[in-house]
Formats: sequence, structure tokens, C-alpha cells
Amino acid sequence: MRKSALLLSFVLFCLMLANVTLAEAKKCSVNVGDVVEFEGAPDAFETLSKVAPVKDEFETTQVFEKRRAQATKALKEDGPLLLEATYDPEKVVYDADRQRFIMSVYAWDNMGWSWEKAIGYGNAFGIETDPLNNRQIGLIKTQENTGTYEAENGYGVKVVVNRIEAKQYGVFDKKLEYRAEEWAIDLKHSFATQWGKSEFSSIQIPVPIEEARDFKDNLRIGVAVRPRYPFVLTGNNRYSPSIDIPRETLIKVHVIVADILCAVVANKKGRVLKIVNTND
Repeated sequence: MRKSALLLSFVLFCLMLANVTLAEAKKCSVNVGDVVEFEGAPDAFETLSKVAPVKDEFETTQVFEKRRAQATKALKEDGPLLLEATYDPEKVVYDADRQRFIMSVYAWDNMGWSWEKAIGYGNAFGIETDPLNNRQIGLIKTQENTGTYEAENGYGVKVVVNRIEAKQYGVFDKKLEYRAEEWAIDLKHSFATQWGKSEFSSIQIPVPIEEARDFKDNLRIGVAVRPRYPFVLTGNNRYSPSIDIPRETLIKVHVIVADILCAVVANKKGRVLKIVNTND
């Protein structure tokens, strides 16, 4: 018993020296120094769509719940997904004197997207949401012009309307406490914005000065997530055209429902240089 206690104390001491808590050590599925492959959100969504259980009209609740549990177990055994996020280089600055990058969390977590069109507000699908405070990340947006047509208003004014189809992919986790610090940050740092300088939650990454420019131009960011039921949800957001804005837009929203474990920053070869855990 005494030997076990001493061994546990030694393990805790080693983790403390590495500046890592037990919770942090277990949280992320990736380690600094690993070489990783990021998966695109559209591919991950398609894969999850194929395994997401949907209750059949002629299936009992008991049978469906068993299928759902099996699907959840299989995904858990496969391990977390590492999804690539869109990187914003304007939220990253290099401190040449200290040879480190300072990166706002908005470098990977600042994409607006219409997740509420798929989930809604309140507690739909067993997922509690809030209009403002949620752990969610928009990962990628695409759009294309699918054609044009002529339209006329009630006054006889005619315009050519562009028809746009857009797609949004992201991850939704859960509602957060008001003003909760979402990420395990290193510091607060002032970044220049169009309204002047503002302080943002940030992380720091040591990078030698001779490698800094290439790193900033080619770094990759993603998030490790653990999908949970209902795995995926979809919804649509529509904007009607007007004379002033002759554009008809259909946005197809694709939500991956998952626990967001951490953000992962890697160089162009996929070598992990920084892990940022979420705060719970």
C-alpha cells in the first residue's frame, strides 16, 4: 500500500514538472512531437452520417437504444477525430526578441456559422444551447454561384439575381457558463484591430527565428473531438434577394456533435508543436 502511494506521488511529481495535470494528460489524444494527419470536416461528416443511427418506424425503442449504444461504443473505440480548422494568420504575431509566436485563440476559433439552424435553441436533441455562450467551432465554409435569373419587384424594377449555394461545417459541443474562459491559455495579448488594440486570450509557441516565417505561412490547426449521439445534424439558412442585394443564398449547415477535447497546432509536415486543452 505504501509503495503504491509512493509511486502515485512520483507520477504526480513528474506531471507537475512537465507543467501538465492529470486531467490535461488524459484530455487530448495527441502529444507534442507527434506527426499527425488532419481530416477534412466534409469527409468526417460523411463518414459519421453513415453510422449515425436513425430510429425506424417499425423499430422498438429498446432495439434502437441498443443500436445507438453499439454505434457510440464503436466510435469511442476508434478514438477521437482530428479535424482541420481554418487558420487566420492575422491572429498570429511573432516576437523575434523572444523567438516565439503569440497566437490568439481566434486564430482557429472565430468563424461565424449558422449552427442554430441545425440544432435550434433550448434543449433540442438533448443538447443544451445558448444564444451566445457555447463551445462550438466553425471549421470550413465554401460557396459557389449556381446560376442567375431575372426578377421583378412590385414596381416593375428588374434585376438579375445571382443564386448562391454555400456549405458550412463545424463542431458543436455544449453550452458554456457566461464569460467562461474556453481554452487553457498561456497569456492575454494585445492585438491590433480596426477599432484599435484589444486584448485577447492567447497561447505562445517557441519557434526559432530562422524557421518562423515558413512556420507562420504554412502552419496547420485542428481540433481533436469525440463524436457523440446524434453524431451529425443538418439544417438550412436562406437569404432572399432584394433590389439592393440581388442575391439568393442557400446555406447548408453541417454540424458534427462532439466533445471538443483540444486544439492542435502543427507545422507543414504535421509535427505537433502545441496542444491547447479546453477548460471544463
